[in-house]
Parts: sequence; structure tokens; C-alpha cells
Amino acid sequence: MTLEGKVAIVTGSGRNIGRATALELARRGASVVVNARSNRNEAESVVGEVESFGGKAIAIIADVGVKEQVDAMVDDALSAFGRVDILINNAGLRAVDSITDMTVEQWRSVLAVNLDGPFFASQAGALGHVCASKMGALGLTRALAAELAEYNILVNHIVPGAFDTSPPPGQTNSFAAPEGARAVGIPVGGGSLIVRVKLFASYKEKAGMSDLEISLTDDATVSDAARELLRLHPAISSDSSRLMIAVNEEYQEHDYPLSENDEVAFIPPLPAGEDMITITNDELCPEAITDSVKQDSNGAVVTFLGSTRDSTAERKVLYLEYEAYRPMADNQLARIAQEIRERWGISDVAIAHRLGRLEIGDLSLVVAIASPHRKEAFEASAYAIDRIKQIVPIWKKEFFEGGEVWVGSQEDECAKQETAVAAGGS
Repeated sequence: MTLEGKVAIVTGSGRNIGRATALELARRGASVVVNARSNRNEAESVVGEVESFGGKAIAIIADVGVKEQVDAMVDDALSAFGRVDILINNAGLRAVDSITDMTVEQWRSVLAVNLDGPFFASQAGALGHVCASKMGALGLTRALAAELAEYNILVNHIVPGAFDTSPPPGQTNSFAAPEGARAVGIPVGGGSLIVRVKLFASYKEKAGMSDLEISLTDDATVSDAARELLRLHPAISSDSSRLMIAVNEEYQEHDYPLSENDEVAFIPPLPAGEDMITITNDELCPEAITDSVKQDSNGAVVTFLGSTRDSTAERKVLYLEYEAYRPMADNQLARIAQEIRERWGISDVAIAHRLGRLEIGDLSLVVAIASPHRKEAFEASAYAIDRIKQIVPIWKKEFFEGGEVWVGSQEDECAKQETAVAAGGS
């Protein structure tokens, strides 16, 4: 996800989680305000790291527990960059003393940074994405989310769990993740299976995000990831019947097992061009289909015609009936056209398949592909025919003298029925 043109304020970003967050935002194109409570050297060091890879950042020293300093920080950010789109409320304060020895003044200081800070920054108008890492901010996050939803402002609360981060100068870390922390759900090294999810087009719009991480059981499959996504974002469910899923850039079946840090892409139905992808009960017109892909820039047009023959395995065929699983069949044909575009750079692709009863000699399939040169057009045509047989849920039933039988997706002997018409080429 690119953040070009966006401006982010990350509080407490001189070290640890805040520093890593600021650097990642900058790598994605955002201009970043690096905030530290008092250590300017740390903040300037992060700015230097951002600038080393061509990013933009400024350092601002401010105590987020003091409203006037937060207001000034936001004003400085607006002066420097002209806008603020993202706020990461990361700054946190942990008292050195145990709770039994903690003074009221120490407690107030912790609350000021961990809870007042997110409130002050959000109120200052720098609200875009609120990522508070303190459980005390959960109620505030929920209230802000409800109040600001009508303005299309996304408010999140992230609890990263226990991290053995480097302490401020002069302090030592008295806290470490307890043994068996995983049992109580703290995601410290090696918790549940985590996969990275990518969403596109309508799915991205319905979820309000393009990237997220979801946790699953260790034996999770693609189907489990789909169920979890739909639980988190039920608005996607209207398209779930046509859900296509790729794992690490390869399409996979729903029973495919997932591994830690897999990238799982949920791909909406691919758009078919007008009259370019057709499944119909009507008679196919190869001339019209071929004409639909002709362009002045193309020097070759290859048209494949799949027809109903009069015999199979020495049996006399009387007629055929085709049945499809719609709309998945439409989606898979569009997917094949997209694969051809990506593999050969060919955009002029037309595929038409007929359903219902077909008599002997009737056309069941027309594939028309046009390209500047004949080699790519022939290769893409053969590829399309093979892929139709492999992935498109269309079945035929053969009626022959003495019986009938269902045959798989596309005709097994399809290549024997073809008539290839090549026009031009170089």
C-alpha cells in the first residue's frame, strides 16, 4: 500500500516500535513527524534514517501528556507539510516501580502519556489512524470510532503484546514477556499462525483497507483464512460465491494448507470487457466474435472453433447438453483472459461458450485472439483452450445411441475439433 502524499505523526518514535513504525511509513511514501518527549538526538537520528533512503521527516520534541505541547506539535506539522493524514499514538510511559510502590504522581504521569496523549492528539485535529498501544486507550478508541465514522475516519486500536524494548537512558528493563505468555493470548514470538492478507478493488473498498494480518490455527487452510476474513469484514460476503484466492502469488484450492507469513490475496471477480466474455444458450456467431478483437494495431487474428462431432470412442453421438456453474464460469473465463494479458501483453481476447442442447455440428466454443504478431496469437489461443478445460466449471452430457454420460469441464478431445483461422501476421 502506497502512502505517497500522506503525512503521518508518530508519537514516541525515537526508538523501538515507534521508530520502526515511522521508518515503515516513510518507506511507503509518507512524510513523517518523528516525536520524542525529550531526547532530540534520538528523534534526529530517525529523521536521518528516513532521509537516507529519500524520505521526508522532521523531528519535534513534545510531551504528549501536555496539551499545549501537543497542539504546538500539530501546528508545526501543518506548517511543515500542510496537512496531517495519519496519527500513530505510540508514545508510552511505564513506571519503574512496582504497582505497590508506585506513587500517585507516577500514576498520573503514566495516565497523562498513555491515555491523555491520544486524546489530546486526536482532539488537535491530527486524527486519521489512531494506533494506541495501551489497553487504557481501548475505550477512547471505541468512542472515537463511533463518533468519527460518519466522516470516513478510521480509528484502530492495536495491542502488540509484550516486547523487550530498549529502555530510556539510565533505566533498565524490569519487564519481560512471561513464560507461557502465549497461553493467555499475548502474541510474543511464535504464537498462532499469522498470514498477511491483501485485498483488491471492491474487496478493498468494502473492508476499508488493502492490507491486514490475521491469526489462524497452526493447521489452517485457505478456506479458514476466507472464513476469518468474512467474519472480520462481512460486507465482502456478497461476493463470496466467486471468491478467488492466491497464496504467495499462485492460485490455490480452498483446502491448501497455509504457513507462517504467507501472503494470501483475495481477488474479486475479474471484469470482463463488454461482449468479450460470453456464456450463452444462443447460437454462437464466430464472425462477430472475431470482429470484436480486430484492431488496426494487430497483424494477426486467430480464431478457434470447438464444434459438436458425431461420434466419441466409436459411439454415435446424437446431441450434447452443456451445463455451467454460473457466475463462477464467467469469472474463470475472465481470469483466463487476464492471464493472457499478463503473459503475452495481449488485450484483445474474446471467449464465448454455449450452454444447453447442441446438435451435431453446432459450435460450443469460440476463442478469438488478436495480437501484433502471429506467434503470440497462436500460443495464447492454445493456452486459452487448455485453461478452459482445466479450470472453467462447464460440463457436457453426451447423448448417444444406447445411453448417455457426463464428461468433465471442457471436451477432452477439443483439439481434434478445432478450425483455426489465421488472418495476416508477421
